[in-house]
Amino acid sequence: MSFPSGTVLLFGYIFFTFELFTYGIVLSIAFLNLAVICPTKILHVNLKSILITQTCAEMLYVLVRSVMLVQKFTFNDPFAPSDVNLQSIIICDSLFRHWLGHVLIIERFLATVRTNSYENFSKFGFTLAWFGTTFIIAFLNTITNGESWTVTQFNLITQTISTLLSLIEYLVSDNVKTAKQLSPTFLCLFLSNLFMNFLYSAIAFNMVTESYQISLTRAFGIWADAVFGAAIELTMMTHHPLLKRRMVTHLKKIFCIKGNQIGDITNSPAVQVIPSAATVGPMNRREETNLYFKRLEQSWQR
Repeated sequence: MSFPSGTVLLFGYIFFTFELFTYGIVLSIAFLNLAVICPTKILHVNLKSILITQTCAEMLYVLVRSVMLVQKFTFNDPFAPSDVNLQSIIICDSLFRHWLGHVLIIERFLATVRTNSYENFSKFGFTLAWFGTTFIIAFLNTITNGESWTVTQFNLITQTISTLLSLIEYLVSDNVKTAKQLSPTFLCLFLSNLFMNFLYSAIAFNMVTESYQISLTRAFGIWADAVFGAAIELTMMTHHPLLKRRMVTHLKKIFCIKGNQIGDITNSPAVQVIPSAATVGPMNRREETNLYFKRLEQSWQR
């Protein structure tokens, strides 16, 4: 077993410092996402619960990793092994978020095929089913891993299946009415799974053998996974017409930007102006849902 050179140690300190700084930005995006999603009533309760769970999992992932980085700096050894329990949480959380992306396309597919009745489809059993299934898959992969710095055949097979599924979901998302505007989100989900698949393969097939090499590879994978998670949340807000408006409003409040106009308005006879809930008064759930789909159709026509 060889030891890292001084140059490698310096690179480790620089990268881990940069990683810790990045997590501050990722957390800011996660908090913004919660501020945008939690108060809204226009999203279906099933979609809303998935998005909130995804954001909370991302926040837990970043916070746990930040604690691991602080420990490295405390011990003055960037390649010192972190607490086993924290490493297990990181692995389980990452797998949970990856499989949660598959739940998102299933929920959007149900919203498409059951457009007229889906507004009343908010059974707790659906939430319990997807949460339980994704957690069990992540938990089984974690406990069968044995050692956090290794990748078992079961881990590699599970991640490969997840990558293939995410590719299919991205390809079909453009044909799913209620998922069409979220195609960039599904692209980020696929890229995240693909990158993790490369990482698992590198470790499983001994492309990296030294302990410090595996530590750096894992660290880069964890960092990239967190960045992809932030990209998923950003695209969710920027490509969903209603969430985008709320995001812009929150950003204007944060940066104290005044103005009555959120975006440019183009005069087009093909686009019908849809009144907002504030201008038409109180609406029931069915009216809100109809307004939601009209706004989506209007955004796709632009």
